Amino acid sequence: MFRKKIYDFYEDHGRDLPWRRTRNPYRILVSEIMLQQTQVERVLEKYTGFIRTFPDFSALAAAPLNTLLAVWQGLGYNRRALALKALAQKVIAEHRGKLPANPEKLLALPGVGKYTAGAVAAFAFNKAVLFMDTNIRRVYIHEFFHDRDDIHDDELIPFLERSNSATKYYLP
Repeated sequence: MFRKKIYDFYEDHGRDLPWRRTRNPYRILVSEIMLQQTQVERVLEKYTGFIRTFPDFSALAAAPLNTLLAVWQGLGYNRRALALKALAQKVIAEHRGKLPANPEKLLALPGVGKYTAGAVAAFAFNKAVLFMDTNIRRVYIHEFFHDRDDIHDDELIPFLERSNSATKYYLP
């Protein structure tokens, strides 16, 4: 019933975002890095131009720093752009230009934390991965713990496992 409620809400209110219309791991990764601490509207303004300028890991890895920062300008937190470039270089050097699908290997890349590793594994590679961000947490608390304020993530995990049927990977 909960899953249906979520799908129905998405059907009525889900936004059409370019990174939702692809399974390209590079494009999904770029969107997830851009979305870290940045509003969706701001990312929408920059995403297409970034992908046009740096269409793949090779182009990003070879990009001059001043070009990268010029394209990134307006997103804030330039360290994310620098980490993304370092990540691209590592993917080229250590993974033959292909982003690993394994969440643990994703976590070893610069600028990739637990949420980003989980999101990329799930959205780009269709992996059964449990991961949590503020929005996911808020929905589960609203639905299952609306009468409490002191919810720890460990209490939410069983609910995520039941609603997602994903237990192979958990990125605590």
